[in-house]
Amino acid sequence: MLKSGWACLAGHRMEMMCIEACRLLCWLLPIAAELLLRRFLPTGLLTETKWQAALLASGVIANRFLVAAAHGGYYACCYRLAFRETGDTAATRELVGVRNGVLSHSLLSVFFRAFRHPLRALKRQLRWDAFRLFFYALAAFPGLLVLTVGGRAADAWQQAFFAAGGGLLFLLGVTVSFLYLWRFLPAVYLWEQYPTLFAALCAGMSRARGRRAAAWANALKMLAVLPLSLFPFLLVRTAADIQCAVFWQRLPGKVPKKRRFLHTRVLNS
Repeated sequence: MLKSGWACLAGHRMEMMCIEACRLLCWLLPIAAELLLRRFLPTGLLTETKWQAALLASGVIANRFLVAAAHGGYYACCYRLAFRETGDTAATRELVGVRNGVLSHSLLSVFFRAFRHPLRALKRQLRWDAFRLFFYALAAFPGLLVLTVGGRAADAWQQAFFAAGGGLLFLLGVTVSFLYLWRFLPAVYLWEQYPTLFAALCAGMSRARGRRAAAWANALKMLAVLPLSLFPFLLVRTAADIQCAVFWQRLPGKVPKKRRFLHTRVLNS
């Protein structure tokens, strides 16, 4: 099912495992720092609401600060590995250091180069998080509305009916939102190619135009391997992301429309 992803991973599994370990550290370090602060701060401060909010906000910002750069480097590595399958040198030269058809940087150097601009990565990550939260809330709203209406029903059978319907609508909305947003990930974290989030989203919609069925099928593969992605060192999620990058590179780019304001016609005499 992930044939292209596994083929691109051949010979680079250890590097990707090291990158996965770095990604896990980027998630765990803010949590460990927050626990240490809670351990050494006085108990009186921790009981106040403002200090609790400050600790929570600082933990979230630190998490996004590290994870944003890690995700940028990770997807740059996925594009570098996808180059082996597509051979699209022109599309990946600026991103991964391709010169004359030769990949000039190792995966670890590509990964850590993304940490050179952490503030830019943080701004991009926060905008992407806000967009995802809005999209998920919009998709889950019908299910939550049905659950709210069902909670006010007097009959137990009506409550059970509304609860089942609302739960199904909620799960359907969240699942469809996940599948729809996942296909934008390769573009969202490619800062050099798409400098703004709006440009990345527009590119994701325009490049998949005419091949939406294939894009949804590619996203469904990710849904099938999602339970296995809880074990990061199996590299199943990595293979799925590389497959998505391969699919993304094979999509035709946006072709500008040719407009002619003056039409000339040659008359044969």
